[in-house]
Amino acid sequence: MKLCSVIVFVLAIFSNLNACALCALYSPTAHANIKFISQNRALKEIKIQWIFSENFTKLTFETYDINSNLKLEDAELKEIKKALLDYLKPRSYLISASYYDGSQKDISLKLDPRDVRVLVQNLRLKFEFDFSLNLELKDKRVVKITIFDPEDYFNFKIASGEFYELEDGFFIKPNVNLNTGFYEITTKAPPKPLLHQLVPNEQQLNEQKFEIDKIDESKTNFISMLGVKYLGELKSLIKNGGDNHFILLISFIYGLLHAAGPGHGKLLTTSYFAANGGSYVKAFLFALKIGFLHVIGALVLVYATMFLVESFVSKTVNEVAGVTTKISAILIVLVACAMLVAKFKKNKFKFSPSGSSSRILNSSCACSCPKCSCKKDGEWFVVLGASLVPCPGVVLVFILAFSIGSFGAAFLSALMIGLAMAIVIFLAAVFGRALNLGFSKFKPVGFCFEILALCLMIMLGVFMFIASQRIQVL
Repeated sequence: MKLCSVIVFVLAIFSNLNACALCALYSPTAHANIKFISQNRALKEIKIQWIFSENFTKLTFETYDINSNLKLEDAELKEIKKALLDYLKPRSYLISASYYDGSQKDISLKLDPRDVRVLVQNLRLKFEFDFSLNLELKDKRVVKITIFDPEDYFNFKIASGEFYELEDGFFIKPNVNLNTGFYEITTKAPPKPLLHQLVPNEQQLNEQKFEIDKIDESKTNFISMLGVKYLGELKSLIKNGGDNHFILLISFIYGLLHAAGPGHGKLLTTSYFAANGGSYVKAFLFALKIGFLHVIGALVLVYATMFLVESFVSKTVNEVAGVTTKISAILIVLVACAMLVAKFKKNKFKFSPSGSSSRILNSSCACSCPKCSCKKDGEWFVVLGASLVPCPGVVLVFILAFSIGSFGAAFLSALMIGLAMAIVIFLAAVFGRALNLGFSKFKPVGFCFEILALCLMIMLGVFMFIASQRIQVL
């Protein structure tokens, strides 16, 4: 009964850790407003505006507000626009449009973008673009517009909208279903509104305005948003030359919060130590390697990008993240497969006669001694797999340091972030070690559990490789 309870507890923990397998696989929700413009009895233009949530706007600020002046300047907005267009252009702006008359089949519309703008209004990031069109106004003709991202980076909700008048006695009657809108062209005027309908209800306006905020809040957790808050505070302190002791304290707190959120090798570390065990010293050194390799990797990336490539760092980080995530995934899968082979070899008993009894011998790689070279090599590959992907927080600290010339404070800050991350990863290693010790008491079950932990590592690697295809657009 006790063993069953342990298994249930372990499965529950692993299911929660799996949700943190990668850093910020977060699909922002955009509220889409669609407006038709007519001229000479034809629809000539479609104006589309995407309004993002406050949460996503804050996250974008932390990435692109390089000089930490709490506003996105023209150069920074230009980079956001470029990043969006790099993603949207090959995918036809994620928009499909068609029209039909009565029971006729849909006829596709080719939309040509004419003007694209990125701006921030009322603490919200907005993306606006206009599409040229030339469609005859005809009673009961319906224009259908769907906004959908097949790669699931963006989610969309089209605003319901109201009846509105075009020209020459035509009206647009919207009928919206989530990310698809049906816009009927009609000559029938809408019914006259009641008096209370003429004055917009403030609560109704706010409900639509904050709907995407509620949707996005459900996708983020308290720890992640608190980490974003502390990162903003840290950047402000470094920029304004704050007290070094306070900078180190905030850095440490941010590192704890950041590592406690999604990613950073917690599941990988737990799986590795659950499968292989190890001492507390080994667990701590393992965590330190991951934490400080994050710092070194971020420093090298920022230096190479700013001084050698001379490109916008935030965009380069996203591109590098995709490549390094693939490399990490491959390393994790290969190491886990090698460990699986070693485990099965270890489980093949070799007997050596000793008098009337037999002695069990293990394969050369089955030794749990920390000096075992095959384990050391495997450990370093796992460390690299967990630390190759650049840590956005450390990267942003170094970007700010290079921008304002405060490198000393930024480097100490990054070291404190790395130390805090190492502490969180150490706790994951200790948990994995405890699982290994607990299950090792039950020989057959213990072996199965170790195999399960390695299979989990393989699944994590495969998941990382698939997810690397959709590393953040912004």
